Amino acid sequence: MRKIVSIVVLIASMALLIIAIRQYSGYHQFSRYKILRSEAKSIEDAFPALESALLKSIGNYQNPDFYKELGRLYLDRAIAENKYGNADKRDAFLDKAASTIAEGIKRNPLDSRAYFDLGKVYMLYNYPLMTYAEKARQFFMEALRINPANEFLNLNVLYFHLNQWSVLSENEKQSVWDRLDRNVKTDDGFFGRLRNQWIENVKTDEGLKAILMSNPSLWERIKGNFK
Repeated sequence: MRKIVSIVVLIASMALLIIAIRQYSGYHQFSRYKILRSEAKSIEDAFPALESALLKSIGNYQNPDFYKELGRLYLDRAIAENKYGNADKRDAFLDKAASTIAEGIKRNPLDSRAYFDLGKVYMLYNYPLMTYAEKARQFFMEALRINPANEFLNLNVLYFHLNQWSVLSENEKQSVWDRLDRNVKTDDGFFGRLRNQWIENVKTDEGLKAILMSNPSLWERIKGNFK
């Protein structure tokens, strides 16, 4: 009996050792990826080495953060292909990004930034037509539902929605008003930062002001941010 127990303990110890080694190897490759990414001068030239490091990370240890980072790498490559007008290559990398990020979400369904990244993927499909913009906005709002106090998500998700105001459904618009109202109550500087982000991308705040002024009660509370 003691011999059987000893064998079982030995097998269990070996299994734990193998798992620990694989986890270490996964994080080692992930650290290597971070270094390569920081040194990369262009996403196109560095891409093969970057992708290889992340695939090795995942091969050793299926950490959802590794999937999310690989999805972001594919998304960054898709953005680069879009910049140079390569629509077919863009969408091929978007396909990889979508499936990889979705796999990460399956392993960690509470990762709000992964939902935000997935929204960016669908926003870029078939650009500039943005055929899947509605689906993208759903992922953005899911990110906010999971992490409603996150400043980055509030600024960026609300910016994307306000920027597409004319095509939003009434339910979507109401969700935006609710989120904006919440930010009025919790963060005095939020609308100043939102205005700055809008101007950085659109160059003028007139469009943003027109939208916000259509809600008089909200506008009265925030108009000081637009002087």
